Amino acid sequence: MLLNTLNWMIKFYREEAPVIIRDTDDWSKKIVPVKDELLSFTMKDLLYPESANELTLIPFYRLHDARYIIYWEVATPDEFAEKQADIPAKKEANQND
Repeated sequence: MLLNTLNWMIKFYREEAPVIIRDTDDWSKKIVPVKDELLSFTMKDLLYPESANELTLIPFYRLHDARYIIYWEVATPDEFAEKQADIPAKKEANQND
């Protein structure tokens, strides 16, 4: 599945990519079909940042002459907070290399 919102089809650092925040074991139930759209899904209330919650997942075959793939990071709220806290140190280390 790929994001179909053009403004998200840009290159950005992995740390800035939308993340699925799972707060329960049945988080996948929040991935729901879009009414009247074949093989399209939303993930409202699962994504960080909140602006990503408007994204729609679509199958790759709908993208003609394009080669994109997206891997979703999945984390609990605590795991995500820990990763966010590590970002400034990683960026500083990369700048010093």
